[in-house]
Formats: sequence, structure tokens, C-alpha cells
Amino acid sequence: MNRRNPSAFSALFVVGVLLSVGSVWLGPRATKAQEAPNAVVFSENFDAVTAPALPAGWASTNSGLSVPWATVSTFADSSPNAVYANDPEFTGNSSLTTPAISLGNIRHKLIFRQRYQMDYEFDGGVLELSINGGAFTDIIAAGGQFVSGGYDTPLVGGSLSGRNAWTGDSVFYITTEIHLPATTNNQSIRLRWRFGSDDMEGGDGWRIDNVQITNAISGFNSNAIPIPDSGSSSNYPSQIAVNDQFGLVSGVQVTLNNFSHTAPDDVDLLLVSPSGSSVVLMSDVGGTNPVSNLNLVFDDTAAASLPDSAAITSGSISRRILRQVTFSRLRLRLDRRQDARFQHSTEQMETAIGGYFSSTTREIIPGASPEDGT
Repeated sequence: MNRRNPSAFSALFVVGVLLSVGSVWLGPRATKAQEAPNAVVFSENFDAVTAPALPAGWASTNSGLSVPWATVSTFADSSPNAVYANDPEFTGNSSLTTPAISLGNIRHKLIFRQRYQMDYEFDGGVLELSINGGAFTDIIAAGGQFVSGGYDTPLVGGSLSGRNAWTGDSVFYITTEIHLPATTNNQSIRLRWRFGSDDMEGGDGWRIDNVQITNAISGFNSNAIPIPDSGSSSNYPSQIAVNDQFGLVSGVQVTLNNFSHTAPDDVDLLLVSPSGSSVVLMSDVGGTNPVSNLNLVFDDTAAASLPDSAAITSGSISRRILRQVTFSRLRLRLDRRQDARFQHSTEQMETAIGGYFSSTTREIIPGASPEDGT
């Protein structure tokens, strides 16, 4: 039954899945050093110092016409400060190095914000890693993996010629996320942002802000997911790999960006693991109220829920994700189907994971239904 004008259906969104991972200890009671670290293990926003001072433990070196990195109160990502390196019209080098950072026995991710305007292909910046006091190596050569905000292009001149680097004009602040290599597990590391220029044109320079290391691993799909005019969409239009991450999953978060539809009530959205365990993220909600470019975050810890017939708005939505799905390679299932077909689907999932479908929360909940009297 097509209850709405089929030509009115459209959806464009991207899906990100966040896993907060803690270590697993099999054997005697874990000591303090063996326990899972907090989600954020290192953070610096440069706002607790008075410009141009650097925070304690941070260091800068420079040569040529480059000046040392320093905090500035202009164009910070978070007020009042960012840390800044100039881009001179002459040959120069400058580096910014973190204090020693101790990591737990688990994979970590580096997140930071940056804004730059540098002479394209001739002036640029790179990120380097030192493990346990060893030599600094480019973060990618060391085994790191960009999730977002990676290098722009190889430099063809300047002191960093031949290296992939951030260069040109980012226009605004961008977010860079990097999965740190497994070789950093249970090690002490330092990070070094390194700038290099040639002896010709310069630029505004390079700003870094809001540096953070977390033990959360994320996957991201930047491809738009269309909803067909009628019938079912493809079973798994978005697949996100978060496999080969060892440890105990302690939290899951799913983010939908730019969700648009003329009648959200017709959209059913499921998150499915390779084992077949599933959770209904949204179904029969929002009524016939059109939505455009909504950002929805489904989170175990959120308090709000999706409305049955009222308009959906952007925000965090409560869903019991973690206890329902065993994650390795996550698959998003997006369907537009009749209620009878959806009921059949939920019954299949109930059988698969040993739970029941709650019409109140619209979730598959593990365990026996209260109506069974067990």
C-alpha cells in the first residue's frame, strides 16, 4: 500500500558508528594498569594559558624565517586560543611537539581541529609520531590510518618536498581523525606537527585546536543513501567495517546526517551485525511531517525518544544498541515497506536474538516478553 505520493520520497544521509572499546582481561582480577582506560585519555584545547604561552610539556622548535609555534587568540576553534605557526615567504621549518602520552593496551584514535592557508604544493604541514622516545616518523608511514581530514597532496617544493601534507587553503576549520597504529598500544608516545616552507610565496599559516586522544574507534560512510520511490530499498546500503578491534565494547553510537524525507513514518531503519543480531533504530515515527537535513544520534545513554506522530527534530535519541547487537562489521538496513512486512521482519529478529519487539520503544529487547508471563 503506497500511502504517499511516491515522487515525494528522498533521503540523503551518511552513517557513522562509534565504538568505545575497553580492554578485556581473562584470568585473575585485573590490576589498575590492566583496566580499560577512560574514553578520553588525552585532551588539550590551549585555552588555559595566556597567549603566546604553550601549555606545560608542549615544545616548539624553528629554523629559517619560521617563528616558534605559539598560542594566539585570533580564529580559534574554541575560544579563546588556538596554537599557530606562520607561513613565511622564505624557507622555514617549525614543529610543535606534545608531552609524552601514555596509552593503554588498546587501539586509540587522535582527533584534532585544524585551519590552514599555505602556499599550495610548496608550503605545508605533516604529523609525525614517536614511540617510546624513538625517531619521529610520519603518522601514516608508522601505521596510522586517516578516518577523515587526511593529507591534501604531495609537496613539490620546500623543506618537506616529496611528502604528503596538508597544503593550500582549508577555508574553515576541519576535523582530522586518525586511528593510531597498533604499535602504540601500551606505549608512551609523542606527536609532532611539523611545518615546512620554500623561499617563494607564503600564506596565513596553520592553526591547531582541540587535540584529543580517545579509545573510541569509529567507522564512517560518506556515500548518500537514497530511498526508492516505492517498495524495499537495498537490504544493506551502508556497510561500515569496525573489525579487528580487540577488547570489550562498552558503548555504541550511530549518527545519521542530513536525513530528509516527506513522510518519516514510511522509513524503517535497522542496524544489523554479521551474526544477524539487529536493532530497530527507527520505524513508524514522525508521522507525515516532512523533514530536511536532520542530524540524528542514536545512543544508549540518550534520554529523548522519537515521536510517534509529531515532527522529528535533530538531536540525540535513546536506543538500546549495545546489549542487542554483537558488532564486527556493521550493516545498515533501510526499508520502505508495509506494516505487515515490518511485523514479519520484527518477528524474525525476535527469533534470531531471543527477544521481543516493544511497540512502545520500537526496539527488539532481549529476553521474554512481559505478556508471556515468564
